[in-house]
Amino acid sequence: MYYESSNIYQKAREATGMTQEAVAELLEVSVESVRAYESGIRKPKNKTVDQMAVIFQADWLPIQHLLLDDLAGKYLPKPMIGFTLSQATLWFIKELDECLVLKPRLLEIAYSNMFGSEQMAECVCQYKSVANINIFL
Repeated sequence: MYYESSNIYQKAREATGMTQEAVAELLEVSVESVRAYESGIRKPKNKTVDQMAVIFQADWLPIQHLLLDDLAGKYLPKPMIGFTLSQATLWFIKELDECLVLKPRLLEIAYSNMFGSEQMAECVCQYKSVANINIFL
């Protein structure tokens, strides 16, 4: 099975300047295993990824690894790996502005004191929009 975005392991290793051979020795696995992880042929075990994160000083790696899992990727928020602090801040401000646009309508529903199934559906929709704001720096 080929794992999409499996090059996260290669990116983490290359960022340290380490060779596949050196990494294999530190992880106590074969060089072939490291190559398989980096080429997407095999997905490393969580324990191995935890070791990689320490060796590569890449705290983002376990999160990205977990996101490769279909179920985890469905429920875990998408991290903002590779964003500078200023980019992440601007993104967050943009998302916050979009939430503020919702405020008048939500207040209108609350003040009207007529909260039926139609308003409930609208609030749920608005809530989902707000709940999708996730940020990891």
